[in-house]
Amino acid sequence: MGIVTATLALSSIATQILLDAFDHKFDTALVISGDSDLVPPIRAIRQRYPAKRIIAIFPPSRTSSELRKACDGFFQIGRANLAASIFPDEVTKPDGYVLKRPPSWGPTNAEEDALTDRRKIPEKSTKMPRRHR
Repeated sequence: MGIVTATLALSSIATQILLDAFDHKFDTALVISGDSDLVPPIRAIRQRYPAKRIIAIFPPSRTSSELRKACDGFFQIGRANLAASIFPDEVTKPDGYVLKRPPSWGPTNAEEDALTDRRKIPEKSTKMPRRHR
């Protein structure tokens, strides 16, 4: 993803979470990102709406100590869990229509390894996000 595209995507996320907070569309928001540029809008929401909770969900190998501190809780998505969540290349709907995953959405080598060796995929965790207060 290019710098301009990434910046636009990040500003869209920031704008949407602010709008959703202003419109009272959530009590708890889950933000899947490791980018500290989301800290200012999250702080603004938490200051204006202290009852709203925001949980950061960090993708594999991505984290931000600033984002962790700004949120009510956080957790990391493990590579194996992410790999186990990938749809198959094709899904056939009940009406027979076949949905195909674009090749660019294919799993990485690490995800392929996890998919072929299910022993690497841990059982579902019941661990709650950590609190920071």
